[in-house]
Amino acid sequence: MIVIFCMLLYWYMFSRKPSLMMHGDSTTADFLSATNPSEDVYIRWLAEQSVIYHHQITLLPRVRDFKDHISFERSFIERQLLATLPAFDETRIYKSGLRGVVLTMNVLHLDLARNILKHIKRSTQPLLPVEIWTAEGKVPQEIRSLCMEFRVFVTCRDLFDENSLGISSKMLPLSSRFYEACIYAIVFSSFEEVIALDIDAVPIGDLNMMFDNSMYKSTGQIFYSDFWNSNSSEFGETVRPNHVTWKFVGVNFYSSFEGESGIVVMNKHRNWRALNLALHLCRFGQLMMEDPPRGYRGPIVWGDKEIWRLAWMYMRKRFWMGQAVKLGTFESYKSFFFGKTSSFCWVSFGHLSPKSSRQIQFLHQPKSLQLPFLSQLTHGVTSFKCPGDDKESSSRCSTCISPNVFEYDYMSGSLNGNSGTWQLHTCKHGCDTDTLIATYEYTKH
Repeated sequence: MIVIFCMLLYWYMFSRKPSLMMHGDSTTADFLSATNPSEDVYIRWLAEQSVIYHHQITLLPRVRDFKDHISFERSFIERQLLATLPAFDETRIYKSGLRGVVLTMNVLHLDLARNILKHIKRSTQPLLPVEIWTAEGKVPQEIRSLCMEFRVFVTCRDLFDENSLGISSKMLPLSSRFYEACIYAIVFSSFEEVIALDIDAVPIGDLNMMFDNSMYKSTGQIFYSDFWNSNSSEFGETVRPNHVTWKFVGVNFYSSFEGESGIVVMNKHRNWRALNLALHLCRFGQLMMEDPPRGYRGPIVWGDKEIWRLAWMYMRKRFWMGQAVKLGTFESYKSFFFGKTSSFCWVSFGHLSPKSSRQIQFLHQPKSLQLPFLSQLTHGVTSFKCPGDDKESSSRCSTCISPNVFEYDYMSGSLNGNSGTWQLHTCKHGCDTDTLIATYEYTKH
């Protein structure tokens, strides 16, 4: 009897045609602006997905571990989300062929945003349009003033402005750290092709070339990695062999790097299905929230940094990922015990140009540092392993990695004597999305 009941419940949840009528305590109207609801087919579809997902979650028991939630999540993604997703061409919120840059910010980030805009204006020709996104119902006056200062190429928008998208904050929930805001801005910006920058990711070269290179043209995306990988001593948890996300995406473990979400380059049209999977994994808190929807212990991943990598692997798509370079100071000094020795202390991350692995395109640094041309950035490393070690150290400074250190010219962004690498991650076996387990690997370029 229990088996029959479970089969009937499964049929009820996934075989019925979705409806715009009330599900549980919510309707699609709850997820749209009360005064000016959107009529766009895609936005109304998102509202419908919210109703259906929340309704189906209420029918399920609470679970103690994310692995016990995976079967439901995969079924919803495949039978509901991807099966009913409107085509990219059906929505009216994008301008076909338009390229641009998005930033997400609040009033605490005014100086950082101004710094990024100055560098875009100086180094990017022709200028790309920029959209600055907030999530407060209306763009605050201080940020509107910033947009006026750069009004030739900058527009301010708010996710929940009733006169903009026509949605409510219930459709796009935000955690206390606002990790989701960047993905929301990518999806709802008016650009078909977009560069999303964290507020402390400063471009030091022409941004047009992020679209005009062979890597981007081959996959329609560029991601960057964090410094931490499967062999890191303390960080890199999500790329270790026993992490539950490998089971969720259905990919055999392979040694790799964690993602870095501070810089994302995306052709939304070409990657429409994977992009909406990434959005889905943000909207319902399955991975990023401390209190996930079915009560298991969260978060499963730290912020939004892994969402892109996981979504692309789930969809069995190829993706480019640029290696992170640690930049900082390299000093020689005399030690009482060891005589003359050298120490490298890292200050910032550098992210590579797609056109040259010896050129830094972005400096991604602590928010206390606002200028990318910093005289203390004189050297860099791509590995923080001491000789004989098999693990990356998480220390800020190291005296044992001298052979790995190379010079960095902070004025030109050039790496001298060494280079980072680009990685092309490709599914090799079991690459049909219906296959439960696939094998990925990456090649260095």
